[in-house]
Amino acid sequence: CNPPQEYALRYATHSEMSSDSPAPAAPAVELYNSFFTPPHVPGETAKFLKYGHAKYTLLRVGPFRDLYESLSLSKLSSLSSSPSPSATGELDVLSSAEASNGKFGTASSFLFYSRLLAGLQGREDEARDAARNVMKADGVSAVAVDLEAAFGEVERLGDFGLSFEEFYVKVREAEEAQEKE
Repeated sequence: CNPPQEYALRYATHSEMSSDSPAPAAPAVELYNSFFTPPHVPGETAKFLKYGHAKYTLLRVGPFRDLYESLSLSKLSSLSSSPSPSATGELDVLSSAEASNGKFGTASSFLFYSRLLAGLQGREDEARDAARNVMKADGVSAVAVDLEAAFGEVERLGDFGLSFEEFYVKVREAEEAQEKE
């Protein structure tokens, strides 16, 4: 979870980058500068417009899981519409999702990564392993409101060979055994 300062700076820079003139962004930047240091310099984002807000935010503000996911999906969309997709393009798609896993390592980031891999040809084993990491992270309860649907999806992607509930019980038993040692 990002600190409040990063969320506030993300909002201020987004206001600045999506505005045609600096005036509409001024209140957001002023609000940020009244609470946090170092101050955001109005107009600084103009130098980075060619990167877009998502890349600017990840490079200059901080890591945000939703932005890594949107970059992955954007690259996947470009790859899907390409007449001759390349292995390099596939690696570009996965790099943002892998960066998210490295920075956050949450169940939801692993589930997103598993879904992404499942949509790529020849990545079934990796998709399975990523789905299994959901259990090593926060668990399925952290990824969805509808637990039954989430259990089903992780079971399908993880190819556990037993029901998800049976797998979950085995994981918990192994953890309890380790704690006793």
